[in-house]
Amino acid sequence: VFSVIVIEHPLVTFPTDMNRNSSFWINGLGNLTARGIDTMLKVGQYLRDRYINFSRGEPNETIVRSSPKYRCLNSAALVLEGLYPEKRPERVPTDENARASR
Repeated sequence: VFSVIVIEHPLVTFPTDMNRNSSFWINGLGNLTARGIDTMLKVGQYLRDRYINFSRGEPNETIVRSSPKYRCLNSAALVLEGLYPEKRPERVPTDENARASR
């Protein structure tokens, strides 16, 4: 089975957004919110439930590509964590968040 999955970050802030500078953005403005983190884990779990029976369930069967932004790298790691919970991928360290988001 071959599958291509594209995940976009649809959440954007609008000029009049009251949460724009709020603590709502726990990882900094423009990065994943708590809801976004939970959603990415659930996407991985969904993919596991949907596709893992078609493969041996080995991480080396999976190729992941991401743009270099922290939110994208973190999303990819979270999806993989949901897909392969027994083999937790390494996430981008939090202190690199600010550098990666600039």
